[in-house]
Amino acid sequence: MKKITTLVMTLAICFSVFANNTKSKEIKNDYISFAKAYGIMRYYSPNHHTENWNDVDWFKVGYYFADKIGDNQTEDVIKEMAAVLAPEAFISNKPKSKSAKNVQSETYQYRLHMGSGSISVSGYTPYYREIITCNGEHQEYSPETGRWYCYELGDRLYLNLQSSARRDCFSKEDTDNLLLEANRLWESLYDEEGDYMSEVISIFNDRTYRVTDLTIRWNIIQHFYPYKTEDGLDWESQLPVMIEKAMSDKFDKAERNTVFAYREMLQEMYSPIKDAHLDIDGSLSFPGLPARYLAQYYAPLALSCFEDCIIIDDSGLEIEKGSRLTKISGTDIEDVIKEKSQRISQTNKTAERWSAMYEAISTVERESGMTITYITPAGEETTVKTKWAPHRPVTMKTPKAVFEKTDDILIVNLCEAETFNEDFYESFMKRLEEENPKAIIFDVRGYPTYYFEKVLSHLTDKDMSNGFFRTPLTTLPNQANMCYDINTGVIKPIEPHITIPCYFLADYRAMSWAETVLMYVKEYGLGTIIGTPSTGTTGDITQFTFPAFNLRLTGLHAAWLDGSRHHGIGVEPDIRVEVAADDHLNGRDVLMEETIRVINETNE
Repeated sequence: MKKITTLVMTLAICFSVFANNTKSKEIKNDYISFAKAYGIMRYYSPNHHTENWNDVDWFKVGYYFADKIGDNQTEDVIKEMAAVLAPEAFISNKPKSKSAKNVQSETYQYRLHMGSGSISVSGYTPYYREIITCNGEHQEYSPETGRWYCYELGDRLYLNLQSSARRDCFSKEDTDNLLLEANRLWESLYDEEGDYMSEVISIFNDRTYRVTDLTIRWNIIQHFYPYKTEDGLDWESQLPVMIEKAMSDKFDKAERNTVFAYREMLQEMYSPIKDAHLDIDGSLSFPGLPARYLAQYYAPLALSCFEDCIIIDDSGLEIEKGSRLTKISGTDIEDVIKEKSQRISQTNKTAERWSAMYEAISTVERESGMTITYITPAGEETTVKTKWAPHRPVTMKTPKAVFEKTDDILIVNLCEAETFNEDFYESFMKRLEEENPKAIIFDVRGYPTYYFEKVLSHLTDKDMSNGFFRTPLTTLPNQANMCYDINTGVIKPIEPHITIPCYFLADYRAMSWAETVLMYVKEYGLGTIIGTPSTGTTGDITQFTFPAFNLRLTGLHAAWLDGSRHHGIGVEPDIRVEVAADDHLNGRDVLMEETIRVINETNE
């Protein structure tokens, strides 16, 4: 009898586990279908009554519908969402092909995205969306008027949507009511008597919040990331992974570490994206709660990164310059860097290692502390406890003079702090006139001054196109029919035309604006580039706002003027020079030495 009872209990447990696993799998698939439908309707159904909705409004609406998954049939939830956001859409169990008739007699509209997200620098706004009204006419990039496009959401579930739809099919009243209901549900999440951190933790403990958050983040990359193809992203296969992470019960516990763990999870999810601009910031801006920021703290170490070691160039810890960093809190530095690399978005291995190196000496909880183990130039191993700096301490390095002169060569250190003021350009032109050097060396190993653009105008005798940059233009989901609006700006020549030979020093630290400078140099033959390839990421950044942890990434698509690829490759130097750790330890600037040698040899 006892054996029978045991067998029954075992079978019951097995059945329960099986049933729970099956249920979990079904809900996961439901969330996947919902995520796809939400993104398509949000970005490509032209409901003009949502034009004033901001990212947070859309988040609340996403939460409102995601909250219904599990308790309702997924198809019914998607239909309810479509009734407001895309009234003429319909669900089918197999692919459909359908078009409206007499479209010429109706007023149709579609949603046009010029990039996505936002950026605003001194009024410069390269990204926007708008509703385009049409009456049957068709552009190369626009959706067909009155056509239902069919999108697979999951097993035997298809969304049929008009991206060019009748203007009068959308209801302002229904749209306003949806946002009202979404706001009410969101406000119910808060406990009026709860303290700030407990409120934040409870939100991250909410599975529906996590599903909504990852749904939107997945859709941003799926529809708008300009290098999805070039990065070789199988982003479709990432959605089930992301949903599974959102459903993980490890976030269900009310713990302070939940917040930090969630951000680390986001960083890990985005690591396959090879974009050095990509960043998940520490913002917490939940509607209804005061805004906060999870600051990143760094050990006060200025470091140089090499393939086989990490060298300490400067510190606030009385560490001898030239020491080699070996351990962080007792763990080998190479193991720490390997672990941190899993959460780094970068375009090449050198830049990835450099980014991981600084992540290794950082924390969001400075109270926890960290120990640093290093070996001095004399071979002595020492361990010290860190202090914390509220920023990445690269500025601790001894600054160079902006202008130096050696062997009748003018050296201009473009990445020094003093170059970021209006006096730089005037100072450069004055030095050039007074010294009349035989050559100029521009050091671009870092982020150069914006005022260098005016100097570029003196290095050319013809207009230089800024056509490296293209704004993605989309009207259909999944980047179908994506076109590009090519930048038509030019840099015009300014007298006097500088004919003195120019040399540019570059390495993995040259990214973004630095790479743009190097692209002009390479494309228009403005000088000789010496060093190693640049990072391979340039173009304006775009930002997407979330209740927590805003997302920034590259918004423009950059390529050479002939259309060949720049992303992930960077600018190849004309003369390749590698720097070894021993050279750095001996105080040698090998790139500078080699450049001076080339100049002198050319002038013999």
